[in-house]
Amino acid sequence: MERLEHYVALLLKWQRSINLISNADATLIWERHIVDAHQLLPIVLGHRPSHIIDIGSGGGIPGIVLAILHDTPITLVESDRRKIAFLETVCAELNLFHVKLLCQRIEDVEIQKPDIITARGCASIDQMLQWIETIMCPTTICVFPKGKTYAMELEEAQHHWQFDYVAHVSETDTNARILELCNIHRRAS
Repeated sequence: MERLEHYVALLLKWQRSINLISNADATLIWERHIVDAHQLLPIVLGHRPSHIIDIGSGGGIPGIVLAILHDTPITLVESDRRKIAFLETVCAELNLFHVKLLCQRIEDVEIQKPDIITARGCASIDQMLQWIETIMCPTTICVFPKGKTYAMELEEAQHHWQFDYVAHVSETDTNARILELCNIHRRAS
């Protein structure tokens, strides 16, 4: 709990100079961000991953929260150098030695194929799958927290992709879902 509190303090401190979360969410940081990210942990750990990638990590949600709560190696991918500087500070101050940071666009990443890919508030499911297609393997699981438009995003993605999924009801918003996608492959044209 102490490390989560330290992380929240750093997030709020850096929020003044770079946009890590919306200003409106600053007062709801625990409910809106920390608890929201924490609920991914049992889904992610249920697959016993040896490597996780978090795409569009921004302020570190869910990637840093998962890294604080478990020691599975995790790579955070973020293209904004200012946000990478924040994430470097967090990792150094919290001794998160199992976290690797990449300051790149996801389309340019060349990396070991992960067991799990997470992304929150980054892009639509269809767009995310396009971006990560080259780093997925047949057994990669995607865990995407999505808001109330999750059903429309799933429908749109299924025009271009085949996958199985489970839609877990969010603990922080009954209209939101945590989507767990597997057996992902592009539909034949």
